[in-house]
Amino acid sequence: KKSNPQGFGYNGIIGLNIGTGDKYNGQFSLNLKSSKINLYGNYSYNIRNMISDGFNTRNYFTNSTVSSTSQLDTGSRRGKGHMFKLGMDYNFDKNNIFGLSFNYRKSDRGGGNTSYYKDYDLNANIVSDYYTLSDENEKGYNYDINANFTHRFNNPKQELSAELSFESDKDDGLEENSETYIFPVNNTPDKRNERSIETDNELTGKID
Repeated sequence: KKSNPQGFGYNGIIGLNIGTGDKYNGQFSLNLKSSKINLYGNYSYNIRNMISDGFNTRNYFTNSTVSSTSQLDTGSRRGKGHMFKLGMDYNFDKNNIFGLSFNYRKSDRGGGNTSYYKDYDLNANIVSDYYTLSDENEKGYNYDINANFTHRFNNPKQELSAELSFESDKDDGLEENSETYIFPVNNTPDKRNERSIETDNELTGKID
């Protein structure tokens, strides 16, 4: 890890994490350093699977048609992502340092949920029996580029720094929903699809 005037010093890390419920993460990082330049980079990848379920009962005291509703939910979600980083610091001399870095992240998330409903009247007779299906998928990425410069004056309390960065984000999601009645029978179930696309670009500069 110490600077080597004859060449590069280096260090690296390789890691793997495994969790219950089908969850995995792997990462690799490497750093090269000499008296003038410092190069670094890392990459990581993760997969996460999640399962959910739930149950609740609601009672209505001001509804003359429906007295209570039972609801049963079951669902699953899956997410995976990449993250990549590459950068360098260059020392022109002991008072002037220039840095440049690039970060990239990509994610892919999706899942589905099923909810079963039963409505009962005051005499515990079924008023309606139906279920809803929802399926959601979303993809997105983010990257940023950063450049910075630092000048140290002879007075240790004086320093000039400047930074310029650009960041871009994009998310693309699709959600599909449907509702099917078992009782009373409905042969044309309600369906609703929602598509959302969000983008954001930001350029920032500062000097101190």
